[in-house]
Amino acid sequence: MYTKITDEMKQQCRNIDLVDYLESRGMKVKKTGDTYKLEISRRYPGDLSSLSIFPDRKGWKRWSNGVSGSDVISFLQKVENMSYQEAVEEILHTHKRAFSVSASAVPPISYDNTEKELEFPERFDGKYSRVFAYLNKTRGIDAHIISELMKNNMVYQDESNNVVFVGFDDNKNAKFGCVRGTMTDKQYRRDCCGSDKRYCFFMPGTLKSKVFVFESPIDAMSHATLTNKVINRDDVWKVYNRLALCGTSDVALEHYINTHPDIKEIDLCLDNDEAGRAASAEIKEKYEQLGFIVKERFSHSKDYNDDLLEYIKNKKEITDEIASPRRPSSR
Repeated sequence: MYTKITDEMKQQCRNIDLVDYLESRGMKVKKTGDTYKLEISRRYPGDLSSLSIFPDRKGWKRWSNGVSGSDVISFLQKVENMSYQEAVEEILHTHKRAFSVSASAVPPISYDNTEKELEFPERFDGKYSRVFAYLNKTRGIDAHIISELMKNNMVYQDESNNVVFVGFDDNKNAKFGCVRGTMTDKQYRRDCCGSDKRYCFFMPGTLKSKVFVFESPIDAMSHATLTNKVINRDDVWKVYNRLALCGTSDVALEHYINTHPDIKEIDLCLDNDEAGRAASAEIKEKYEQLGFIVKERFSHSKDYNDDLLEYIKNKKEITDEIASPRRPSSR
């Protein structure tokens, strides 16, 4: 379930210093007169070079499209396509120390630039049967794919029966985590406190020249399952690299291509909705300018998990029809 957001939490989020927030994410900000601008070494269409942050260090405007806001919440909503709930939860869970005292007892909150310790939910002490059933039965993902990801500590079940997806750096150190609820009637998702977006969920493959890019880990796993089912081989999913951005920001993709020089082609598989299509177009233009082959591969439904479930449903209907054929009508 969603975190209950109080009026006090909302006010604290509104008081976050946007300049400090952007710098905490590795962006360089410089003061130009009374306002602040991002330092962008390599310009590309759709970047944030037109962004201005006002003297109060909270209000902002993106002059290229006229979008503006008064705080970090509006920035996350309008620039990174988060819902209000997701924006507040991102601030709440990633910087929860800011909420340990009453808002009226402290001055406006700002981020510090010190590296924050990554905090994962406690693992469930036993078999991960709840998460396994959720991914396999509810989401349709192949059992052996789930088992291998669990074996490699990329997926686990926490004490609240949520599924936790883990991202690692090249030295196998955990650097990122995101949590998703397994209750089908309620959505719950958040990034773990201290997560580094450069190291989002990644499923490595043997073909080094191409990477498939998704919004969520479940979509990446669904694409892997569809690949197996279409080609009818249990291990063919291991051929391709699959990167989940855990949103629509390309922070993880930018870091990935900078550390994997063999990549020549980027296949964008973001959600087939307004936010996903807009983000995909922006990312495509950016990386084509950098010389990459970029293909947009939208799902037929909203996302690749919906496509997988539809594939399984249709195949079952066809199988049932073959197993129990209708008798020809007598004339």
